[in-house]
Amino acid sequence: MMRIFYVVFISNSVNINYLSAFNFGDSNSDTGDLVAGLGIHLDLPNGQSYFKISSQRFCDGRLLIDYLSKFSIYSHFSGYLY
Repeated sequence: MMRIFYVVFISNSVNINYLSAFNFGDSNSDTGDLVAGLGIHLDLPNGQSYFKISSQRFCDGRLLIDYLSKFSIYSHFSGYLY
């Protein structure tokens, strides 16, 4: 019983501060890495419908990483590359 108490006590006393979030793109998440890596130019809308600036993505809407960064307690998270 004491071992369980120590584990709970130690796990509750650890403070973790995340400085960044990584989303490695695949077929379900278009993070803009392919466009940035290859240096190709995308035709419109490439993200401009929501972000109002080019996000260098093949999709035009928001992704899961955008929602996670929006509702995160950390205000410096960004869901796309600049």
